[in-house]
Amino acid sequence: MKTKQLVKMETSGNWEGKLKTSIYTREFAPFIVGEPKQLGSTDEGPNPLDTY
Repeated sequence: MKTKQLVKMETSGNWEGKLKTSIYTREFAPFIVGEPKQLGSTDEGPNPLDTY
């Protein structure tokens, strides 16, 4: 059985250093994905699992 493609999305990301990445999608302003300070990052945005 073949599943029909429902949506096609394109995103990109720029590594900003340490564990911080700016994510770009469609026409929206970029958002930061990172890790908390206790893991060595800046805690400026949610960690990757928080975004799901």
